[in-house]
Amino acid sequence: AAVPEGITLLETDGALPLKENENVAMFGRGQFEYVKSGTGSGGRVNCDYVTTIEGELKKRVNLFEEVRAFYADYIAAHPFDVGGGWQALPSQKQPVPPEDLVLRAAKNCEKAIFVLCRTCGEGYDSKAEKGDWYLSEEEESTIALLTKHFRHVIVLVNGGNQIDLNWIKKYSVGTAAFIWQGGQEGGAGTADMLMGDVPPSGRMIDTAVKHIELHPAAGHFGDSVENVHTEDIYVGYRYYETFAKDEVLYPFGYGLSYTTFERETLSAKKNGDEISLKIRVKNTGNYAGKDVVQAYFSYPETKLGAPARQLIAYRKTALLRPDESEIVTLNFSVADMAAYDDCGASGAKFAYVLEAGEYKVYAGANVRDAEEVFSFTQNTLRIVKQCRQCLAPEKSFVRLTRNGFQPVKTAEYNVWERVRAELPAAAEMTGDRGITLQDVKSGAHTLDEFVAQFSEKELCEIVRGEGMSSPKAPVPGTASCFAGVAKAWSEKGVPVVTTCDGPSGVRMESAARATCIPSGCLIASTWNPAAFDGIFDAFAEEAAGYGVDVILAPGVNLHRYPLCGRSFEYYSEDPYLAGTFAAKFAERFTKKGVFATIK
Repeated sequence: AAVPEGITLLETDGALPLKENENVAMFGRGQFEYVKSGTGSGGRVNCDYVTTIEGELKKRVNLFEEVRAFYADYIAAHPFDVGGGWQALPSQKQPVPPEDLVLRAAKNCEKAIFVLCRTCGEGYDSKAEKGDWYLSEEEESTIALLTKHFRHVIVLVNGGNQIDLNWIKKYSVGTAAFIWQGGQEGGAGTADMLMGDVPPSGRMIDTAVKHIELHPAAGHFGDSVENVHTEDIYVGYRYYETFAKDEVLYPFGYGLSYTTFERETLSAKKNGDEISLKIRVKNTGNYAGKDVVQAYFSYPETKLGAPARQLIAYRKTALLRPDESEIVTLNFSVADMAAYDDCGASGAKFAYVLEAGEYKVYAGANVRDAEEVFSFTQNTLRIVKQCRQCLAPEKSFVRLTRNGFQPVKTAEYNVWERVRAELPAAAEMTGDRGITLQDVKSGAHTLDEFVAQFSEKELCEIVRGEGMSSPKAPVPGTASCFAGVAKAWSEKGVPVVTTCDGPSGVRMESAARATCIPSGCLIASTWNPAAFDGIFDAFAEEAAGYGVDVILAPGVNLHRYPLCGRSFEYYSEDPYLAGTFAAKFAERFTKKGVFATIK
């Protein structure tokens, strides 16, 4: 059920859901070759099987055999090219079906489904080329043929990254959806969505843009020597909603359903620092479905500056039947609206501040369509949290601000002087006193007394550990081992701690099998962290069963640029949305006794 909940419906003309035993023509080799995840350490899980869209859908509808055989024969003559090493091809060779075959299919079927597949991953990014960011000539020709002859055309994009979507409008594609990467059960989950067993309720985790070359990170991403984060905080929709609204194809938070919803704000109140919204959502269509209520805020236009809108709360409804309603409550704090001032523009250097001015709150279906429901005025500058400069750039460059490009604030301190000045007093090294870790647990000795027994070399050994496929791990093929890997530590009762790659499942550099769960892009597209309690629990239990103590996940990198090869591992271009899913992941793993590594 989690896979359909993350599938993001971009366009719909009523072709879905499909009916039982309906005649359908399915095009594209992707119907047989479902892409379960990206590649590299974040996705290459050795699972026992991967469900396919063709394999699952043929159990429910009548797939036009002549088209199915055409692609099966082509795959037999042009097998899947796995590429080499970490890398894989972004897409596979695709045939253009003969027009007479398309005509015969259209006479027997009202609906055509075309499955587009994309792959990327660790060590290689996508490229603004045909067959990658753009459609290949064969893919575009196929869509042109289908929209010419079929009454309904459904295009499914199976991948972990966005691709160019201008073809949807160009060819008037009636139904289009990101089905993302649903792990080994992704094909089955997609079939459930197509049949309406679980209606799609995903929402965009990134902004779909018209021109990749005009993206704010273009020219500042992927250089082998230096990358300048010139767009600063204006990542994704925070840039487009502030500076380039006309460059958006589908806004952040956007997504359709088989049904329609009506939203009414019942109340919007502020009590101290807490703001509470109550919004009634009613299903006004003919199918069951889930809606996502999203709240954004705007910071006043000041010298410090901030994006036009920022996500601050969201919640997904339960499955609502036609004419059924639910009252959604969103609670959040004014303090969470604070902006960090790293240059003193507000008058409070190195602090989280609320500047004087009007703060507005918006609620609705996505960042673009959310309407103002509340506002309040901050009369004077308020320092929410005073910090100090840390990790500041040492090299000057210009960055984007609400007031144009300005020089970034560079470091006003020497990091090594600060470290030396704040080092705690050195502890005396006592040499071996026979104290074990069990003695510390029993209270017979302190942890400081235990650590004082070891030499500098031995202290280095406990954190350095051993790399991939250490023989000290309970099973072969893990990512690393540390702690009790050296004799001095093991003799004192320190256990070996084993790590393993995530976040798509227990990934081993061996024949060990594991479950491949959906990629981060699909997980976050659900806008429903609670939907993954059971999946994350099972993942943690499987890791524990292999003797894994630490999972190297979740990844919280923002989707700064659509061509990033590892975007499938991460959650979103928005830090709040990404953070809520990372927190859910860590919470469930911790409860199962496995540590999560936020990376």
